[in-house]
Amino acid sequence: MSATAAIALLAALQAVVTGVSPDGAYLNRGSLDGVRVGDAVTVAGQTLTIAEVGPHRARTSPIADALALAHSLRAGTHAEIGASGVAPAPAAAAPATPRPVAPQVDPAQAPVLWAAAEDGWQAPRPFAGAATTATAAAPASLWRIRGDLSLTTFHSAALDGSRATSVGTLGSRLAVEREALRYEHDVRFNGGLPFEVVRDTHPLVEARQLELGYSTSGFGARGGRLRTDDRLSSGPVDGAALRLSAPGERLDYGGELYGGLVPAPDTLAPDTARRTAGLGGRLGLRRGGWAFETTAGANAIAGDGGLERVVVGPSLDLHDDTWAFSVFTDVDLQPTLVFSQVHASAFWTWSAHGDVGLRYGRFEAPLFGHAAAGAAHDVWIDARFDLGAPGTLWPRLGLLVDPEGESLVPGLDYRVALTRALDARLGYDYTRGPQQESHQGRGTLTWRIDGGVLAELDAGARGTLVYPAAGPAEDLEKTAELGAWLALPGDLDLHLHAEGTLAWQDRLVALADLRWRFGP
Repeated sequence: MSATAAIALLAALQAVVTGVSPDGAYLNRGSLDGVRVGDAVTVAGQTLTIAEVGPHRARTSPIADALALAHSLRAGTHAEIGASGVAPAPAAAAPATPRPVAPQVDPAQAPVLWAAAEDGWQAPRPFAGAATTATAAAPASLWRIRGDLSLTTFHSAALDGSRATSVGTLGSRLAVEREALRYEHDVRFNGGLPFEVVRDTHPLVEARQLELGYSTSGFGARGGRLRTDDRLSSGPVDGAALRLSAPGERLDYGGELYGGLVPAPDTLAPDTARRTAGLGGRLGLRRGGWAFETTAGANAIAGDGGLERVVVGPSLDLHDDTWAFSVFTDVDLQPTLVFSQVHASAFWTWSAHGDVGLRYGRFEAPLFGHAAAGAAHDVWIDARFDLGAPGTLWPRLGLLVDPEGESLVPGLDYRVALTRALDARLGYDYTRGPQQESHQGRGTLTWRIDGGVLAELDAGARGTLVYPAAGPAEDLEKTAELGAWLALPGDLDLHLHAEGTLAWQDRLVALADLRWRFGP
């Protein structure tokens, strides 16, 4: 048996999505669970890869069509993590032995969890062994340097020629470490046409991170433009942060305090008019096959006119190899509004052939001092049935309740391997709401090439038909898309994507991303 085949037979690691953003889905598993950059992830009927890993969390590669998957990909969605570049093995081939857990590592030495990327196209190669072309172990060195250089172009145009926008971005991410000292930056240079439109949405220079720090297993200090891991913060901070922690094999805990100035939200330019401070703490407990983690934090922003907002929010996560439960809540206090949200999820893997998940969410935004006009609730139940050679089914059912009424959303996704290199995915969703009902169907073919150049080619289509509450059906929205992902010699990645939509406004979107990665 080849090494690749042996890796594919490892049982999948179960995980839960804790959040979704344009740059991918965030999972509640990390390097201490054995997750590595390049591992394959199956979630919401799609196969993604692990893009970045921290000690207790990980981020997947971007989702090709996050809007179309919004009904099934959200906090609480169940996910499976396979070995590097290999999707989780079929149930019939998976042995009963659980996926091995990596030995305990110093969190200070864990791979960097990069900040979220707004452009949504930051991801590593989705192929086994493609993280670097080096085949021999590098000699030990006091210096550790890694990062990437990228050139990204994005073009969006109405097919009638009424409007077109083109944006180009040159990006640089770098992390340099020497023993306990660390320097990191994430800087981008933007340009495009028409200039007056692109200038308002893409500043010429974006410094998302520019920090110097000192970090050991129990203490850390950073200064500069900081990337904050605090989910309650509003973005980067120009200031300083202090961290205290006590990592252990079974019990680890710690906290971080940060403060400084809030950059301008549209340009990320330094701004002395708004100040922020935040405090977060974490407690984790591991014993045998299960793990418990709880966090709590608070973040405040003040301007020249006084306190603008205070955000507080605890979270809890409990899981083992076959089940998981998580809940988090945020309360955003502003002078005239109070936003609050609660998300809870649970899933259970009953066998290697399937699992079931349940998710609940609640969002409320009443005026300060007044009763809410009504909160929005959503409940989802979904399952996975691995049928072996016939393929895999993902049925689901959602119930959405808001002040306007109730919506029922059943759906089904199906994936089958037509050949060793060719996969097919089909999906259907029906939505019946107080104002309208809709049908959406979609299909995708994925062809993987493992020859002189590693490549993954995608071709897909979807259609949506909407029926208003009264009257005939509206025009059918039709979308066709093509994508290619190539791993080129010299640690170069090339990602191409194009899609055209025929609807009330016909449009074309195209993207090209060329990226050079270096370092371990």
